[in-house]
Amino acid sequence: MILPVIIGVVAALAAVAVGAYVAARALKSAREDADKNFSDCPVGGTEQPCPLQEEQAVRIVSIQFLEGDDETEIAGPSRQWVNLPRDDAWVDGTRVANADRLTNKPRIRVRFNREGAHPFTVRLEPADDNLAYSAAEKGRNGRFKHQEEDKCYTTDDDGTHIITDDMFLAVGGMDSYHVAAEDDE
Repeated sequence: MILPVIIGVVAALAAVAVGAYVAARALKSAREDADKNFSDCPVGGTEQPCPLQEEQAVRIVSIQFLEGDDETEIAGPSRQWVNLPRDDAWVDGTRVANADRLTNKPRIRVRFNREGAHPFTVRLEPADDNLAYSAAEKGRNGRFKHQEEDKCYTTDDDGTHIITDDMFLAVGGMDSYHVAAEDDE
């Protein structure tokens, strides 16, 4: 009885050894085949970099008027009280939500897709139906003008820049402006 059990165990061990040997040969053959017939390059031999690893071009991702702090940007049209000074005394929380809605010099934040100091140009684009002031009116009262010339700036090291007290709007009631920026890189 012991002899058949020993023969059975030896036969089972031999089967396992043969199976392991066959599997090892198959893996070795597959590895050799892969090394011989495949490479990391696509068919045709040209290698292209992974788009996720490509260096992104430095670009402006947003330029917006600020809304109460240095991070919150206005998502759409907003009212600017151009004839009132930037003073919390005028903030009532309803019509004037915060001091950023006061004065004809709104705060504007420009944000790039990458950190670093990046040059850019900003311009105010008045709506076509804004009030039209004559040269004489503009000469008498400089507040009838808006920032007509493009202005150049450079971001801070974090890739953002807040324009404060530099870009100005005309004090005409119900005028509309769009702020636009162009990266200089």
